Amino acid sequence: MRKKKLYRNNGSHASPTWIEVKEVRDLDIKFSPDKFDDSDRSSNFKLYDAGQIELGCTFKMTFRKGNLNCKHIRDSILECTATEYAAMYGDITESGSEGFRFYGKCFKGDHSQPLNDGDTVDVELAPTYFEENDIQIEPTFYEIA
Repeated sequence: MRKKKLYRNNGSHASPTWIEVKEVRDLDIKFSPDKFDDSDRSSNFKLYDAGQIELGCTFKMTFRKGNLNCKHIRDSILECTATEYAAMYGDITESGSEGFRFYGKCFKGDHSQPLNDGDTVDVELAPTYFEENDIQIEPTFYEIA
């Protein structure tokens, strides 16, 4: 059973309507802080600290003509629109599931038509600035109670 799942919100941030993107094959969630040199002359060793966290996800999805999720990815690239996503470990309706919730834009939608496999699309999502009711919505770690 595959436990990582990707959802897109078809409602508002305050009242989400989550739609599972079932066409996702391999889902990779990027969660890495910047590393910067924090060394000085008081130590013989290089010292580092963490900066801003890079968040996003990449995945390969099965392409199906007329499919709403495939159309959504295509349209979000063409129209440069933001969508709220939840990249979860577990079902978003189950207590104990957790993951990242963020408004993101699609920065890759490469369509492949290999000879020996079905059509696929390589997708990259990254957080973007988004406001709802004049309030900035930051990416967040999301836990289902």
